[in-house]
Amino acid sequence: MICPDSSCGGVPETIRSDGGISHCPTCGAPCAFLLHTEAGWLEPGPALLRGFIPDGASALARGRKPDGEVVVLWFQTYRRLREIMDSSVRFPETTWRQRGGDALEHALLLADLLLSQGHRARVVCGQRHGKPHAWVSLEHDGREYLLDLLDGRPARFPPRAEVLAPHYRATVAFDRTACYFPRDPGNPPARCFDATGWREAVIPPQP
Repeated sequence: MICPDSSCGGVPETIRSDGGISHCPTCGAPCAFLLHTEAGWLEPGPALLRGFIPDGASALARGRKPDGEVVVLWFQTYRRLREIMDSSVRFPETTWRQRGGDALEHALLLADLLLSQGHRARVVCGQRHGKPHAWVSLEHDGREYLLDLLDGRPARFPPRAEVLAPHYRATVAFDRTACYFPRDPGNPPARCFDATGWREAVIPPQP
């Protein structure tokens, strides 16, 4: 991993982690969010968003307007999955095949589907009502929405992120190319696409 602070000079090979947020040993800046995957090794969050598109979900969404596409993918994912807890993190295709996972695995699957259809989406990890949780942030038409597959049946469209902000507190977000960390961890922004409030750490493509 490479330190996101170009002036740091930290040696990438010295950045290590046992999972969770890894930090640069030179300046202490967060560099990546690492997950113990079902394959048995640590991988940065972006590496799990591999472009999985199940035939059923993509066919149902195809040809719809962007907002309708979002709702279809959100509802189909919600209807298919149940909550299953495990010690490692499943890849989106495994979550889809096994029809279940935990909050993070649900968010990984939904974000991967949305990204594959051209939407701007990020997996967000943090807390909901003070307990560890994960969800998806979606930017659509200049507004940001929060999609939580474990928060009841989907509505006609996801709620605005600002509306749910008092109940959700982000620690890290990621998409296929980078991890994002709050510049002020003690007061994370309500909007995950607010560039001024987040530090971007680009993740090199995995071999």
